[in-house]
Amino acid sequence: MDRLFARKPLLNLFIIIVTFVIAYYACILLDEWGHSTAAWLLGQKHNPFEVYYGGWALLHADENVDYTKLFAAHRDLSAAIIGIGGITTSALLFILSLIFLARSNVQKNLTVFTLLYWSLTMNMMPLLQYLSLTTFSDGGDIGYFTRGLHLSPWWIFIPGTMIVTALWHIFSVEIPRAYAVIPINRLWGRRLLLLATLIIIFLLIYTHNYNPLIDPRTNYPSKILAALSIALPPLLFFLCDPSRNWVKDRIAQCKKIARFYFLIYDYL
Repeated sequence: MDRLFARKPLLNLFIIIVTFVIAYYACILLDEWGHSTAAWLLGQKHNPFEVYYGGWALLHADENVDYTKLFAAHRDLSAAIIGIGGITTSALLFILSLIFLARSNVQKNLTVFTLLYWSLTMNMMPLLQYLSLTTFSDGGDIGYFTRGLHLSPWWIFIPGTMIVTALWHIFSVEIPRAYAVIPINRLWGRRLLLLATLIIIFLLIYTHNYNPLIDPRTNYPSKILAALSIALPPLLFFLCDPSRNWVKDRIAQCKKIARFYFLIYDYL
């Protein structure tokens, strides 16, 4: 573990920024390609990479699928499969990131660890968005899925709200682990990492031309959750501040576990 903290600060900062950018592009592109690949497999596209990229920042990226045409042609099942393709990709990336972040050999590699950390947080955002905040909008990914299967959105919304369990794991385990592994010793640096994580999970939703608070197709439970998604970041920033004793205890535990696994890893 101590070898990680021997790196130069500027190199650490460079790695954190570069992995953030890579994770951002990878998560958005894989999400859109997940839709597009499903459309290609179902014969609705000639090229799985034929998506609308929406500029260099991918702020308006779209799978470029005409769902209206699919429903008009009574291809409801195809629309449902294509619609769920993106969130399925995000869920898979989230689970894989969660699994590999706990591995000792990953924690020994700062580049891989930070890349997976950003992947975890960025893929948490669409899970939170589609499984709770925008479930009742018939124009979104889950909307196409439920409409295509003639399924009530409540079947997605009720279990989808259980996503808070994953959120608690991120803030109680993954962030303290990141403090322990990523060589950021200063309090303000750790606070910046926490702030970036909160913005990605809760506020990046509002950067892609969609606002569940003003969507007339969104029901009141979803609007309440959307309002909470805006109110929660300041509260979580306060409760999960790296200066708090419970966070310090978690960091110390993560360092002890990491050192133990590193010794075993080096021995083997």
